[in-house]
Amino acid sequence: MKHIRDEYLEVPIRLTVATFNKRAIHLYEKLGFVKKDEFTTDIAAFVTMIKEG
Repeated sequence: MKHIRDEYLEVPIRLTVATFNKRAIHLYEKLGFVKKDEFTTDIAAFVTMIKEG
């Protein structure tokens, strides 16, 4: 994340994670990411998370 911050300054970081991956979601929340959107595909349900610059 430091490299992304150094290269792209104030651009928000966005990631997508499967909703069943509770441990990853918990970790991302501890790192400052916030849930923004949820969607479902034929494979699984996902959540999009954002960390503002």
